[in-house]
Amino acid sequence: VAALRGRLWREDFLESLLIRTRLTARRGYFGIGPITMSNNTVYVNNLNEKVNITELKKALAHVFAQFGTILEVQASKALKKKGQAWVVFDQKESADKCIKDMQGFNFYDKPMRVAFAKMKSDVISKREGTF
Repeated sequence: VAALRGRLWREDFLESLLIRTRLTARRGYFGIGPITMSNNTVYVNNLNEKVNITELKKALAHVFAQFGTILEVQASKALKKKGQAWVVFDQKESADKCIKDMQGFNFYDKPMRVAFAKMKSDVISKREGTF
């Protein structure tokens, strides 16, 4: 009976491990961070929450302008959205370069995390006529 319990426990453990592995692979996590399709919109998080929103938007626009034309910077003071922002570039190449160069950049005393946004920005959708 004990051997049967041990075997069932191992099978349950391995199955749960396999499910977790599939879920993380499906989400696009491969050790480094989320990998998504190239996008004009860059998602930035781990931002200092104590900074005023208007100041944060201006600072992000100033820092990210070196990579290309910025169409929009979105940041919110809502509790769920604190510490994160979205920067919309005119071209995908600008967003690619931004993500490569700005990962871990110290911004208001915190290293920011940068990735492609999961979805297109409304500005880009309207421009493409898919909004």
